[in-house]
Parts: sequence; structure tokens; C-alpha cells
Amino acid sequence: FDCSILSVKVSDENQDGEVYITDGYDGILYAAKVGFYRTDRGFSIINNSWGSLYYNIFEQATIEVVHNDYNAIIIAAAGNDHQDQPHYPSSYEHVISVTATDSSERVNWATYHETVDLASPGEGIESTIIQNNPNNENAYDSWSGTSMASPAAASVIGLLSSFNPDWGPDQLETMILATSDTIIYSINSEYLDGKLGQGRVDALRALSTPLFPKIELAEIDYQVITGDDSIIDAGEIVHLTTILYNNPDWGVASNPSITLNSVSEYFEITNSNQDIDNINPGDVY
Repeated sequence: FDCSILSVKVSDENQDGEVYITDGYDGILYAAKVGFYRTDRGFSIINNSWGSLYYNIFEQATIEVVHNDYNAIIIAAAGNDHQDQPHYPSSYEHVISVTATDSSERVNWATYHETVDLASPGEGIESTIIQNNPNNENAYDSWSGTSMASPAAASVIGLLSSFNPDWGPDQLETMILATSDTIIYSINSEYLDGKLGQGRVDALRALSTPLFPKIELAEIDYQVITGDDSIIDAGEIVHLTTILYNNPDWGVASNPSITLNSVSEYFEITNSNQDIDNINPGDVY
């Protein structure tokens, strides 16, 4: 689907026993620069199937450079401890944190936390294995973990980018999160409420949903109708005028409506709801 896969080596090969990550953040920065300088779209989607419980200000600074300067979308596994706890790099700002569900949408063993952004299938996922025996032709095995869930979510973002090559990282991130399926909150226990992200990643819904608009409140003005000056006195009627602007890089605002409310008990709003015309990208209302 017009995507290229870049595998980045982030471990020192001179390790005894179980291999661990030694250069993860250098690898993130490298992948971001490759996506920025060497691809037509000018950004990369970086999956990180690793992490720890320890926060580091320099690691957060690297993530910010990757996000702000190289436009990268960073996805990371949330952890496999089934604890309410942060996990890094997934819990850093500008990282999409992905927890794992089973085939019944349940979260049984994966980490949950308010910093989790998304859920994704992560149990019994077919993946590659290292072939230590050159005669072993079985290069695949079934794995479970948020390290399986995060690349599944990352691949859906890649698929969405393939179908919408003009979309940038902000559009892709917004649409992949906003179109996720909230069914996970009706299935899982209440103690997980708000700690599994916006929902379970949904490829079909992401692909079939038109790009959202991005409306900005460009200007506010008011006119005092019944008074003789510009000061709003008790008992006077005021007309409030707003100017709404739709960002040209986003979608059409179809059949929109606006609602006005007041946090003060001293204002009475006579017409709080108003249906308005469609606002095309780059247009104002």
C-alpha cells in the first residue's frame, strides 16, 4: 500500500543472555530523520515495541524534537503488567500509547493508565522469530503483548496514510484516535474506565470516515441593542457575533450547529442554538 518498512537496530549485539534496548531514542531520532528527508510524504510512523517504567527528561526532549521538527508519528507499547502505571516511551507527551486486547475486546494482562491513547489486538498475533537453526523453515510463531498491539495500530495508520496521501501527521493521528471503537468500555470492568484510551483501533471506520473539519473561533464581537453606549448595563439586550474559520488543510463542516451558554447566572440567552451553513476548508462563517 505504498508504504516502506525501515527496521532500525537499537541493541548492542555484544550482549549475553536476553537482548535489551541500548539505543532506543537514537533509533527514534534516526527513523524520524529518514522519514523527513527521504520520503515523499515527509514523515515517518515509528513503532516502539519496548519500554520501561522510568521517566527521563532527556528522552522526553528527544520525543519533542522528533514530533516538532521531523513531523513523526510515534507509537509505543503501553506495557504488560496489568497495573495502573505510566510506561515510557509510551507515556511521554506526543506519543500514542497502545494497550492490548484479546479477541473478545477484553484487557486481561496489559498495562492501563490515563496516558494510554488507544487499544489494539495484541493476543495470539502471528509474528516472525529468529532462526538460530539455518535448517529451520518455521520463521513464524504466535505472540502476545502490547509489543504486538502497537505495530498493529501503527500499520493501520500507515494504511490510512496510503489511502489519503495528502493527509499529514496531525490529520492521521486525529482520525485514527477519533474513529476508534469505544466498545471496549462496555465490555471491560469499571476500574478500567478512561484508562484504555479513546477506543480499540478500527481500520474500516478510519478509512470510511471523511476528514474532520477543524473550526477555529476567529473573532467575537457584540453590539448593545437597547443601550445608548457600549457598556452592557443591567436589563439591556446584546447581540453576540462570532466568526468561525475552517482550517484549509482539514475537511468540510457538514450541517454544523452552534450552541451558546453562559457561566454567569446574570445573562439570559434568548436563542442558544443555531443551525448554520456548511463551512468548506478555508472558508469563514
